[in-house]
Amino acid sequence: MPPYPYVINYVTKIGNKEFNPPAPALIVEFKWMGRSESLFALIDTGADATFIPEGIVKNLDLRPIRKRPVQGVGKGYAYRYAVDISFSGFSSPKMPVLELPDPSLQFPIIGRDIMNRFIVKLDGPNQNFNYRSVIEQNT
Repeated sequence: MPPYPYVINYVTKIGNKEFNPPAPALIVEFKWMGRSESLFALIDTGADATFIPEGIVKNLDLRPIRKRPVQGVGKGYAYRYAVDISFSGFSSPKMPVLELPDPSLQFPIIGRDIMNRFIVKLDGPNQNFNYRSVIEQNT
């Protein structure tokens, strides 16, 4: 098995947001109660938590669990939800996520709450992001 079996490329745009320099992103599937939505999500190692836009909350008919204070992607409070998340090498039922407090951001952000489960290699010159799960490391 290669040292990093999962490789994602950088993108310059997700929806209406442009990234300069390009940023790592991957397609993530969000599911809840028989509904699902797959879309590009930004990998943000500076984000403590994973965030989803209001559109996913509405499309999956998610119900808030509680409110929590946030900073960075907006200040104030964000609602917390539970949703099933999956992408290459990862699947987690009932993952806690926060709704993006900034309505101009219409894409999910995968934060360290998920990325800390992986060994990652950020290859800036080649503009790709490589990762493997800790379980694969130990086998």
